[in-house]
Amino acid sequence: MDRSACLGATGPTVSCVTNGFETEDFQQFEPKVRGDGPIRLHFSGHFLAKNLLGVAAWKERIRILLGGRAERIRAAGRGPGPLVKAVERLEQLDPALFARLEVHIAGKQQAAAQEIVKRSRVASKFQFHGEVSHAASLDLLHQADLLFLPLHGVGVGARSLIVPGKSYEYFAARRPIVAALPPGDARDFVNLLQAGSVADPCDAREICDAIRDAAQMELPELPPAQLGGFSRASIAAQFAQCLRMAGESG
Repeated sequence: MDRSACLGATGPTVSCVTNGFETEDFQQFEPKVRGDGPIRLHFSGHFLAKNLLGVAAWKERIRILLGGRAERIRAAGRGPGPLVKAVERLEQLDPALFARLEVHIAGKQQAAAQEIVKRSRVASKFQFHGEVSHAASLDLLHQADLLFLPLHGVGVGARSLIVPGKSYEYFAARRPIVAALPPGDARDFVNLLQAGSVADPCDAREICDAIRDAAQMELPELPPAQLGGFSRASIAAQFAQCLRMAGESG
């Protein structure tokens, strides 16, 4: 995949350097062997609920003023609602999987987002860990069976302009990802790396199906070079090459 696509590049003078992960953080990670115990679905990040639509509109106005491309989003995907509804649906469709499922959430959450979870009939399935250190976050990744990667939705025919920063550590952890992502580079990366099951971020039915698919999934072995391209060392080398090219062309 040409990573320059994430910037909408049309010529050879534009380079895109992604975010990435520290290789040392994941040297001890091994594929998770699942027994008959709990299945832990882990999310690292922040759900948004309060004033989400207003914030999205404000950011879009700023982007346009700065000469960027307008991105009309469906903000519900950034909140906990679709995941909560997906877990409620799972209770009906797959009681055995529902009985084993635990949803672990690391990161400081808005009170409004937590309230959405608390008011649901599946609130007991969710555990909020609050803001944690990087080391503790890695430990939660290590314990996870599945990883939840959400983003906002986009309009018909549009592609998201964002790859969540946590995506790269998720890729390195090699746990099946429940990728609630719109069309865009993040979804493309998940498919390219065969890293999980994708769903519309605003569609609880699709997210429920993705949880069920991911719970049965065993990720294939990847050539080191394919995943290593997202390591910080590789990214630093790419950035250095961009600087050299800029110097030579200037």
